[in-house]
Amino acid sequence: MRTRAAPIALAAALLVAAVLTVPGRALAADTRIQPGARIVRPAGCTLNFVFRDAAARLYIGTAGHCVSGVGDRVATPEGEFGTVVFRILRGDDDFSLIRIDPAFYAEVNPAMRAWGGPTGVTTADTTGIGDALLQYGYGIVYSTTEVTRARGGILYNDNAMSYHAEVPAIFGDSGGPVIHAATGRALGIVANIGGHLLNGPTVQRAIELLAEAGIDVSLATAGFTPPA
Repeated sequence: MRTRAAPIALAAALLVAAVLTVPGRALAADTRIQPGARIVRPAGCTLNFVFRDAAARLYIGTAGHCVSGVGDRVATPEGEFGTVVFRILRGDDDFSLIRIDPAFYAEVNPAMRAWGGPTGVTTADTTGIGDALLQYGYGIVYSTTEVTRARGGILYNDNAMSYHAEVPAIFGDSGGPVIHAATGRALGIVANIGGHLLNGPTVQRAIELLAEAGIDVSLATAGFTPPA
């Protein structure tokens, strides 16, 4: 990871400003299948990023611990929409991939709720300690209002495999998306939560794990305007 002397106080100020811009952001309407959407089965968790393969099939991710295994059917509050085709739960590798039923492609939106993006995928040489992060999830209590579902945080460190951050997160946020506030790039997946500290696999790592399993996908991107 590239480090730089970004004062934590400044990062915190940027974080507060980012959170305050949520109500005024002009983004596409929410859909039931997009980064930040809620799932209720197999577990109460949050979806992360949308992916596509060379055959134009669509997928979306969540955490590995949010499903029991390959073949699980996954449901939002509106009903089932896809099948788990990959799952790993080993150390910081905590990720699962859901193949979306073609019948629901019209309900897929690659844009992260509230914030927009992702514009691409971060790498460790494009991020720095103290960088502002953006998250959206259905953690308990936080899930009660739109304003508290959209939250900001600060990056502690990351590498090609995992990241550590201070972001308000709790049970139910698992599987959710984390993006880099300055660029809108997809950084990581909410996995291990402890108070306001969390860590999980990077999106770069998730794509590598999928490729090793013979699932070649690319990230579906969306427009993004950095928070003022």
